Amino acid sequence: MNRPILFDARQSREVLKAIRYGMEFQVSRAEGHDDADWLQHRLQRLRKHYLARRAHVDEKRSAFGNVIFYQLLKEKYAEFDYHIDKSGAPLSNLYHFKIDGHLPSLLTMLINDDVRHLGELERRYGVSDRLRELARPVERLFAEATLVYPDAAAFHRFVDTVLHVRDSGQTLQLVSAICPDYSHTTEGGNVRYTFSSIGVQPGLAGRKVLDILPVMMRFLDALGVRYAVNLYGGDFESLAYDDADSPLGVTRPQFVQCVREQIGNIAQRLDVPVRRAFFFDEVGTQDAWIARHKRIYEALAAGDLGSTGLDQAALDGIFATRLPLYREWFKGVDEQALRQVFLKQAAEYALMGEIYAQRFDHFVVLGVDHHRMAPFYGFARPAAVIYRQTDYIVEDAAASAPASVGTGREEARELEQECAR
Repeated sequence: MNRPILFDARQSREVLKAIRYGMEFQVSRAEGHDDADWLQHRLQRLRKHYLARRAHVDEKRSAFGNVIFYQLLKEKYAEFDYHIDKSGAPLSNLYHFKIDGHLPSLLTMLINDDVRHLGELERRYGVSDRLRELARPVERLFAEATLVYPDAAAFHRFVDTVLHVRDSGQTLQLVSAICPDYSHTTEGGNVRYTFSSIGVQPGLAGRKVLDILPVMMRFLDALGVRYAVNLYGGDFESLAYDDADSPLGVTRPQFVQCVREQIGNIAQRLDVPVRRAFFFDEVGTQDAWIARHKRIYEALAAGDLGSTGLDQAALDGIFATRLPLYREWFKGVDEQALRQVFLKQAAEYALMGEIYAQRFDHFVVLGVDHHRMAPFYGFARPAAVIYRQTDYIVEDAAASAPASVGTGREEARELEQECAR
């Protein structure tokens, strides 16, 4: 047998039903004498295993009819897994496997031996020679640093940036903007900022950077990539607080000083040289930041989304995910005013990205707030951005999964129907 035998969902249902009820069956996919003999042997062996297991399992009392076949699959493939939902239907990771370029049916999995379990990256982004080289190191990076898998364009931009820097012998700039050390509480495992004071310790965002950077540096060292670390303090956030009536109990100059001390404390905890940077210094003055921010805000409000890759519908979708947070921050404020808040915040990300693009030839942004804002870093120029999973907004990170994942799930859903009886 030189090639696998493939069964579609309909054929799979028919053959498995025949095995379950002891009926005769014919399989039209067997082409040639050798294939027919091999297939007949495999089907007889499958029936034998099924009958042996059936003596110990009452299928009539099972959640679904093909439970024994699922048990056999779980024994055959260590990576295969399934569970039963509340309606009694089976849910499995069948679409995590592939044979001869196709998603397998249940019978294809049971009959053949060369069904391949797909890695996380291949399931999400497909496979290429460049990606295959980095697949295992990248999967380990994302797992150990608990990073969010971005959409396909953002992911490939990250990979291409890393490989280009390595191949050209240049230096990759790792860049992260750190939220100030605002006071916070933890309620039921969820973190909530209280904004009642500001400190000088790493804070929530700083601790995440301290978790990410060692993993990222090991990843780059293993690839032979030269890198430099740049930590930016969120000094511009002082503009949100009026000296005369600040809930933080500090003046704007004191706020900025807290940010400077915070970045210093983070840098001291790292074992590599760190460039400490602050946005007011980068643009020249506080007034220069305000002017540039206003320019970008007005562009976004007018529908100019720059190089973010977003359209209006995508922008509305991001706003919808942020709206519950804004409603907590600004109680009693109408949605139109909250949209202005959102666009002003988006403009801050866009301006940070613009500053990075002007200073660095090749950089990767390490995001430690919320991944939904990542596209705005690319307003001036498409940017490589990867994000740590957040812990202060509960949201399904899979919402940013690429279209290819959805396509695979739709295909898999048809294959799962063969077990619904």
